[in-house]
Amino acid sequence: HWGPSHHENRDEIHKLNVIISSGINAEYGEVIVSASIFAWTRGLLHRGKLDENKDLVTFAETLERVCVETIESGKMTKDLAICMKGLANVTRADYLNTFEFLEAVASNLRSSLKEAGLACC
Repeated sequence: HWGPSHHENRDEIHKLNVIISSGINAEYGEVIVSASIFAWTRGLLHRGKLDENKDLVTFAETLERVCVETIESGKMTKDLAICMKGLANVTRADYLNTFEFLEAVASNLRSSLKEAGLACC
């Protein structure tokens, strides 16, 4: 079998959770978190399909869905709030900082993964 073992799959999921949990770049400040998440999930989704690793595919698809659902629920970073409302119309109540956004995504992800039978954290 060429794909990663179940243990290796959990290690990859843990690595992505660490990346999601730390979403700050010290040199440049806040990163565009949702784009960063999708860059990682696209790679994980491709790897999961190549390896026929259903758990990894489910994780990547779930993370993408949760990210969109979190934003659609009104929880978003400042860059997205500006895109939606215009710079002059955005107040602090309209957005979350990076840590707050990542926590909202992580909380929603934990719930969704548990429902999918992939509770990881």
